[in-house]
Formats: sequence, structure tokens, C-alpha cells
Amino acid sequence: AKELDGILDSSEAEPAKSCVTNDGSTSYLEKIITPIYLTMSAEANNNNDGKAAHSAWRNYDDFNEYFWSRSCFELSWPPAENSKFLRKPAKRKRTGKTNFVEHRTFLHLYRSFHRLWIFLILMFQCLTIIAFHHGKINISTIKVVLSAGPAFFILNFIECCLDVLLMFGAYKTARGFAISRLVIRFLWLAAISTFVTYLYVKVLDEKNARNNDSTYFRIYVLVLGGYAAVRLVFASLAKIPACHRLSNYSDRSQFFQFFKWIYQERYYIGRGLYESIGNYARYVIFWLVIFACKFPFAYYLQ
Repeated sequence: AKELDGILDSSEAEPAKSCVTNDGSTSYLEKIITPIYLTMSAEANNNNDGKAAHSAWRNYDDFNEYFWSRSCFELSWPPAENSKFLRKPAKRKRTGKTNFVEHRTFLHLYRSFHRLWIFLILMFQCLTIIAFHHGKINISTIKVVLSAGPAFFILNFIECCLDVLLMFGAYKTARGFAISRLVIRFLWLAAISTFVTYLYVKVLDEKNARNNDSTYFRIYVLVLGGYAAVRLVFASLAKIPACHRLSNYSDRSQFFQFFKWIYQERYYIGRGLYESIGNYARYVIFWLVIFACKFPFAYYLQ
């Protein structure tokens, strides 16, 4: 940019010094584009006709993400021929991936759609419990239905374990914030899954003892209710258009910023683009109607 400004400010048109070749001519294609093209070509020739593992070669996403990160400034101007980015692939010495390594595995069926799987599994679990209690909704049935709490946290913990597992190959080059968020989520979900499961086991012990003591049941409901309330608040700040101004105002607080970051990683692309409250309301109502039809049908037929 500085070089371009200097050319535009000068009284005479001069060739860019960064594009001067060895023979004295000027070629942007040869000095800038060709080195990048040759590097991409070498990586593509190293993919074994698309059969090689994604961790073994750099693909389009890696080159694209590189120029979205500050690391691209390490290339200097014009690009230094000995930079790591322009290094050709070799068995011993090669440039690593950027922030993500795609692994070919059927585990992506769960990881990519984990919210859908968790929702369907929990609804099936609750409907099955109600059905086996002959449709009676009483305190005994509710205590068994609340087994969805540990199931919810355990399923989320499984998804987090897959995040950790499928990040292998990109830990050395991934952003520090991305790894920190992954570690914090893993420790948090491991702890909360263990704690909630322990509480629910105590609730079942109280239920089987058939006494009037319901201390653990109250604590269990309080924990689930508190967690649901916190998730609802952050979901409202992130999803509901009317709360976006409040959400942006809360970014001034490090406390709220940390929990929003844990809930949803901050991205540059698409930030500040929101749908209107009318469109969002119609979208939510549409899915509520779908679910209101789906689950009674599933309960009575299945």
C-alpha cells in the first residue's frame, strides 16, 4: 500500500520496484503471482490425486486463511523467496496447516450436526420415559424425565472430545485463542457432566429410598434451572435482534466478553449483520409449528 501511494503521488509514472525482474523488466505476474502459484501447484501435486490425508498437504482453505491472518505480513514485500509460506512440500521439512485439519471420518456425522442429534436424542428419551409411565405426568415421572440433564451434558462432552480429537494436525499452527477456548470448554464440560451425573444419581437414591427427603432433587433442579437461565440469556444476546445493541454494549465488560467468547467464538466475517425481528420471529414460529406437529405424531405412532 505504501509503495502504491508513492507511485500515485509521484509526478511521473514509474515501475514498481517490487516487480522488477532480474533482467531489469517489470512483471507483477512473475514476481508476485508466480511464486504463490508454484507453491500451490506443488502442494496440489502432493495430494496423491486427492487420496492423501488432508493433514499431509495444504489446500485452498489453508492458503485462504493464511491471507486472513497476520502471518501473511511475514512474507514481506515483495514476497521473500525463502519464506515458510513459499516452501515446497517435502518429507522432512514442510509448512504446517493453518487453523483446521479436515479428517475423513464418519464421526463428522455427529460432530457437524451435534445440536440436531442432541435435540432428537433427548426428545426421544423424554417421550419414551413418558410412554413407559403410561402417559402419567407426576413427580415420579418428572424425576425420571430429568435424566435428560446428564444426557445433555454428556452428549455435549462427546462433541467436545471430537473437537479435540479432530484438531490433531493443526495444534502447532492454530491460534492461541482457539486452543484456549477448546481446552476451557473441555475442562468445563468434563466437570459439569461429572457433577450433574453425580447429583442425578443422588436424586435416584432419594427416589428409591421412598422418604420425604428431597434435598438433592432441589439442588439438581436449581443447577439445571440456573444453567438453562444463563444459556437463555446468552442465546438472547446472540440471536434475538432486539438484544444486539445490549450485546454490543456488554462487550465493554471483560466478564461478559469472556462468557460470550466461550458460548460462541468471535468471527470477523458476518459480524454486525443481523436479520430483522419480524423475519426472526417468523423463522422461530415456523420451527415451533414443525416440532409441535412432529413430536405428538412421533409419540402416538412410534
